[in-house]
Amino acid sequence: MGLTLEHIYLRDVFEDLTFTFETGKMTLLIGDTGAGKSTLFRILTNFSELDFAGEVKLGHTLLSHLPIHERVTYLSMMFQNPSRQFTMTTLYEELIFTLENLQTPAEQIDEKIKHAVTLGKVEHLLHRNFLTLSGGEKQQVSLAILLAMDSQIILLDEPFASVDQAARKRLIHLLADLTKMGKTVILCDHDRSLYADYVDCLVELKNGKLFKQDVALLKKAPPSYQLVCEHTQRSPFLQLQHVSCQFDQNTLFTIEDFAFQKGITTLIGANGVGKSTLFRAILQLQKYKGSMRYQGRKIKKNKKLYRHITAVVQDAEKQFIRTTPAEELNLPSLSNENQAKVQEALTLFGLDRKMDSSLFHLSGGQKKSFNYWLS
Repeated sequence: MGLTLEHIYLRDVFEDLTFTFETGKMTLLIGDTGAGKSTLFRILTNFSELDFAGEVKLGHTLLSHLPIHERVTYLSMMFQNPSRQFTMTTLYEELIFTLENLQTPAEQIDEKIKHAVTLGKVEHLLHRNFLTLSGGEKQQVSLAILLAMDSQIILLDEPFASVDQAARKRLIHLLADLTKMGKTVILCDHDRSLYADYVDCLVELKNGKLFKQDVALLKKAPPSYQLVCEHTQRSPFLQLQHVSCQFDQNTLFTIEDFAFQKGITTLIGANGVGKSTLFRAILQLQKYKGSMRYQGRKIKKNKKLYRHITAVVQDAEKQFIRTTPAEELNLPSLSNENQAKVQEALTLFGLDRKMDSSLFHLSGGQKKSFNYWLS
């Protein structure tokens, strides 16, 4: 059953957009930050009310004519922020809730749960509280929920943004296997690496239109990251000694002696090993044992600390305390010189025309760009 957009119009985003996604294929949707990829997915699912004109069809049937309980048997979606999809406390409870809402016979629920968590390799997360999961773990359990729903068309909005490389490769392979079973998979991702051997169609969203591109372009995609230098001059400024954090009465990590150097350091590691926990500990927002020193002085939790150390968290919305970028920046209180610098930065990030828009209506990339600048 094909998924088709016909004459879609949405002010400042789409104008007379018509396109058909290929059935039983894996399509990678690419486009610049703010191009409208997440908005397009919201239109495709018809789950949220957007004031758009045009039609979305499943085969010859208008999507809007299908009741929601029937619609989700054909089409399901994973949001950019997986926490928005969780209703219950654990994956197990969420899967039961989801399957019951799909009117799954009670005697089939346990088997469907077992199949979904085994396929997604998240058995170890089945009974963990969602609040204790890392960003990557949340994305993995969200995919397991979609697997349990068993919809014909699966939409994924940047599903691997927080997933470690090993899990990312495994999940991309899994999505490709789903298409071999007749499923249609449409996903958007800014990181194009690892897709070349799996994607059937490459589609670019640009200037409100969808354009088919040559999949061979993915083989030419640069690596998602690379080290700019192998050795750095030793200039330590953040020293950790005998630092350890616990989770659920188990030691999550122990750092005997390590110093972060001046410059850019990339911290890598599998999902759930404690990267975000370490950052929270450095910010004095997480209990830990051991010693931390910044520029030779013991780190203490006070206002002075946050003049020197700040953070951009995975969920950008958690850092907003106002409604619009203008309110968040409090521009009138800045000097003329600083206002000019702010305007230059906003233009660079493409946010200069969004100053009075709700922060919560920005794209995921725009929210993070704004937080990077604020930090």
